[in-house]
Amino acid sequence: METMDRRGFLQASALFGGAAALAGLAGCAPAATKEQDLSSTGASEPESWDAEYDFVVVGGGCGVFGALLAAHSGAKVALVEKGATYGGTMALSGNGMWVPNNKLMSSYCTGEDEFNTADTDADLPAAVDYALSCDPFGTADPELAKDYIYNIAPVVEHLGDTFGIEYGSIAMTDYYMLPGAKNGRAIGFAKDGTNTGISTFATIIEPLVQQYGIEVMLNTEATQLCTDATGAVTGVIVSGKNGAQSLKAAKGVLLNTGGFEHNEQMVADYLRGPILGCSSVQTNTGDGHRMAAAVGAAFGNMASCWGVPFYKTNDDSVTANLCDWMTWRYGDHSIIVNSAGHRFGDESAAYAPANLDFYRYDSKTYGLPNIPGFHIGDQSFVSIYGYPGVSMGDSAATTGAQQDGLPEWVKTYDSLEELAADNGIDAEALVDEVNRWNAFCDAGVDEDFGRDANRWTETFFYMHDEQNPKLGKIDTPPYFCATIVPGTCGTNGGIKVNVDAQAIDLDGNVIPGLYASGNCSAAYFGSAYPGGGTTVGGGVYRACRAANHAFGLGIV
Repeated sequence: METMDRRGFLQASALFGGAAALAGLAGCAPAATKEQDLSSTGASEPESWDAEYDFVVVGGGCGVFGALLAAHSGAKVALVEKGATYGGTMALSGNGMWVPNNKLMSSYCTGEDEFNTADTDADLPAAVDYALSCDPFGTADPELAKDYIYNIAPVVEHLGDTFGIEYGSIAMTDYYMLPGAKNGRAIGFAKDGTNTGISTFATIIEPLVQQYGIEVMLNTEATQLCTDATGAVTGVIVSGKNGAQSLKAAKGVLLNTGGFEHNEQMVADYLRGPILGCSSVQTNTGDGHRMAAAVGAAFGNMASCWGVPFYKTNDDSVTANLCDWMTWRYGDHSIIVNSAGHRFGDESAAYAPANLDFYRYDSKTYGLPNIPGFHIGDQSFVSIYGYPGVSMGDSAATTGAQQDGLPEWVKTYDSLEELAADNGIDAEALVDEVNRWNAFCDAGVDEDFGRDANRWTETFFYMHDEQNPKLGKIDTPPYFCATIVPGTCGTNGGIKVNVDAQAIDLDGNVIPGLYASGNCSAAYFGSAYPGGGTTVGGGVYRACRAANHAFGLGIV
């Protein structure tokens, strides 16, 4: 699929547990191949297997850690990857993990207040309460959230000890300014004392995959799970360069196939609103969801995604729009408004909660008035933060000629009234809002959204030393405007699992032999993103739990 269809307003949320929804996905399953013997007992095993393994991992992102633990135990492991390279969206990320009570906190946190004090075992109940309070829709699973928070640190430590993996602190605080939030819980993979970030797969993971003899099948799509007469999953059908093949998995299949953000029908059916930007790999089309539905798996959190605001740079492709993890929109001397000319949230909020601001429904207009939003700044903003296409050095002395060098999606105006007219914004309301903002800057307090009190940006975001770098006035023309919209780095609803990452059915019973991790499984914390690295940390931990259970490793 090249792009997602950007419908005006996608269907409202449809939590993915109903029989009709399940029937719809199961109906997408491919017909049996000639090699398969579908008996009247419901078994779907082939008469003979093309290849036999102990463990088959489908999707080579976070699931690779399940593959590594299985292979380390002596198992024969296959890693099936739909793409030309494995790693998925994880390989494109900074590879941080949210790890409460990690050992690096004690050397990183200053101890000056509770927010900057390292976790101890006694802090874990408060960390659980914090994470659950971040979910506004009540879709988090308290049992799984507690299991993750209590056990992620020792599991990460076990990976380090087993595979010689180093870790380093990431200068980032928790994302929600709620009781129990802290600094120092985000860590990343490291080598020789330096965080490896986006190069983690190349420098750490790929050498380990080779060392432990994991068979990697690239450009190979999994199409159907195989089950025996009892309903247990015993293998998987894949399609690659050698055509359709049946792979036996004596100890289980781990689905780690990513989300469904590049499946336009699933996006329309399940997400609570439009996603107009996407930074994940385009192989994330809900394959694991479909296969699991066909064997009776239950699903949860299907209306949610890992939200990130995007600058609208392209009208035809959501994947061409520009993700703003925290690059420009938080900067002082700028605000974000809707077409009514009003701010609608704390611009410096972490990307996940900031993204939810776009979906606020208005019963007066019967729509989502915050889509699109408009990021508006003045010359001071551009001089400090720049935009893509303007280097930081040149932007400090921006001239008319250098303004012409701005990308097309950043527009320049001599007045706020001109800016409003060109972008369909209420001009009078915008001028009033900017005046209100400037008064907040003079007072040092954002009375509407508390931007001055948001601590998560205190680590490495602000680039200058003004008295209050979060509240710069907008009063120095020219003025700049960029359209900003809701987006995602992946959906986070999917297969429901227990603490051992075993898939469960609609009655809450385990589906033997089937495990799920990463974004094809329902996220631990529902719609929440408690801190940097929650996505990767959750996927890595769940993959480890799967291997731990399948092979009785005794890690947790």
